[in-house]
Amino acid sequence: MKRASVTAVICMAVLLAMGRAWAVPPQTCTLSTSPINFGNYSYLSAADLLFSGPAISLQCDRGVARLEVSMGPGSGTSGFNPRQMTGPTVGDLMNYNLYRDAGGTEIWGDGSPGTFTVLVQNNWQQVPVVNLNVYGRVPQGQLLRVGVYRDTVTVTIMW
Repeated sequence: MKRASVTAVICMAVLLAMGRAWAVPPQTCTLSTSPINFGNYSYLSAADLLFSGPAISLQCDRGVARLEVSMGPGSGTSGFNPRQMTGPTVGDLMNYNLYRDAGGTEIWGDGSPGTFTVLVQNNWQQVPVVNLNVYGRVPQGQLLRVGVYRDTVTVTIMW
C-alpha cells in the first residue's frame, strides 16, 4: 500500500466570511488541488452559499489502479458535521461542509460514520488525469462577524 497526502488549502474568502491493497498499483500518483471560494455571505440571505467544481486532480504514471480519495475534517474543527472555518477573531466560526455528491447528502470525509470517500478506477495510460468535483455548502442564517473565514482540509489518496 502506498499513501500520499497533500494539504489542500480550501480558502473560503467570505466577506462576513487504514490502508487497502489492490492488484496492479501504479508506481507513483500525484494529487493537486484548487482553492474553494464560496464568495460573499450574508446572514439575511434566504439561500445557502454553494460551490461546485473540479477542485481535485489526480495523475498516476501507469497501469490500472483503484484509488481511494479521502478528506480530513479541516483545521477549524475536529469533526465532519459541520466543518468550520475560522474567522477574523478567535472564536469566530462559520459552519460549512464538503460533499462528494451534487445533492449535498454525502459528506466527503474519511469513511468514518456519516462520511464517505471517493473510489477512482482508471486506466492511467489511456486517461492520464482525472479531475474530481467537490461540492460545498455554507448554510444560511449564521450571524457572523465581518471578515475572511478560512479552513485547511487534508486530502489523502490511498492505493
